[in-house]
Amino acid sequence: MPGRKRPRTSAILIHVVEDHNDALPAIHSAMKKKLLPFDTKFPIVHFDAHPDLSPSPSIPAALSFCPRELYEALDESIGGIAEWLLPLFYAGHLSSCVWVKRRWCGQFVGSHSALREFFVGEEKDSGLLKVTSKEGYYIEDGGFTDPTKLNNPQRVRLLVKNADNQQQIEQQIDLECDFGQNYDYVLDVCLDYFFCNNPFIVEIEKRFGRALAMAVYEAAISPNYRKIVGDLEDVGVAEAFFAAFRDCLESEFEVGQIRLIEFYAETSGPKIVGKMMQEFASLPLEIRGKAFAEVLEAVEVLALPHSSYYKNSIFNLNEERVLFKSVLNGLKLSHPPSVVTIARSTEDDFTPKVAVEELQQMVISVIRDTFKISTFDIVNDTT
Repeated sequence: MPGRKRPRTSAILIHVVEDHNDALPAIHSAMKKKLLPFDTKFPIVHFDAHPDLSPSPSIPAALSFCPRELYEALDESIGGIAEWLLPLFYAGHLSSCVWVKRRWCGQFVGSHSALREFFVGEEKDSGLLKVTSKEGYYIEDGGFTDPTKLNNPQRVRLLVKNADNQQQIEQQIDLECDFGQNYDYVLDVCLDYFFCNNPFIVEIEKRFGRALAMAVYEAAISPNYRKIVGDLEDVGVAEAFFAAFRDCLESEFEVGQIRLIEFYAETSGPKIVGKMMQEFASLPLEIRGKAFAEVLEAVEVLALPHSSYYKNSIFNLNEERVLFKSVLNGLKLSHPPSVVTIARSTEDDFTPKVAVEELQQMVISVIRDTFKISTFDIVNDTT
C-alpha cells in the first residue's frame, strides 16, 4: 500500500549525508515530522551504483524497531552502508524500492524480469534478517533462507531499472501506475550513481598495475560470471565458483585454472581466465604472491561497479546533468518527493572526492528545476 495522501508545499527537505546508512535516521526524522507516514507504507526511489539491500550478518533483526541502537550497529558494521534498506522493509515502512542504476552496475542482472518480489524476516535460528530471494546477490553473502524459517516476513517489492537515457526509462516503467498519484515517497540519491570506483580494484591497480587490475575485473564482470552469481538457484554452485577462483590463484594456473574456465562459456573462458593468469605471471615472483593474496581477499567484491573501466564511461558533469534530469522526467513522477536524501560516499572511496561537490550541487539543482521547487531546507549531516 502506498503512503497516505497529503497537501503539498513549495518547500522540500534535503538531507545530505556522507555514509549512505545515515540516510536512515534522516528518513526516520521525516516520519517524526509527519513528512512521511508512520502507519502506512511508502516507496523509495533509489539512485545508486549499489542496491544497498544486503541483510547484515551480525545485526539482530529486532534492532529494526530500535532506531538508535540500529544506527550504532550500522556504523560499526563493515557493510553498514549496504544494509540500511532492509530494516525499513522489515519494520513495515517501505512498500517498494525502485533501484535506478547504470549499465555498469552488475548486481541483480540476468534473465529475471525488472520486478522482484520476495520476503524479508527474522530467521528463527539466528535472529538475523534473511530473505527468500535466490538472487546471487543474496546467495553469495549467505542472506538467503527458506521461507518456513522466517518470523514476521515482510514483502519486498523491488523494481530494478537501468537508466542510461530517458527513453530507456520510459520504455520500462510508469511509476504513477505503481505508486498512484500524490502519495509520499523518498527520493534517495547516492552520488556514486554518476561515477563509481571499486576501491578494491583501485587498490589492486595502485599496487600491481592497471593491466592486472583490468584483467581481474574483466573476469569478475564477464557475462558468464554475472550469470553464475545473478541467476543461481543452488547455493553450492556459487560456493564452488568462488572456491575455483581461489584454487586458480593458490595453485598457480594448474587444476584451479581448469575448474575456473569451466564456469565460463567455452569460447570466452580460456581467453578471460588466461589473460588474468598471464598478467599474474608477468609480475616478479616476489610480488606475485602478494597479488594473489590481495585478489583472493577481495574475490567476492571484485565485481562491484567500477565505471572507469567501462567503454565510453568518461565522466562529464554536463552529460550527467542532462542524464539525471531526463531520467527523473522519464520516471513520470507527477509531484515532488516528501524528502530527499543525498549520500556523498567519498569516505568509503566510491565517489571520487574531486567530483563530489559539483555532483552534489548538480543533483540539488536538477531536483529543484525538475519539480519546480522554490524553497529548500537543506540539512547537512556530513559532520
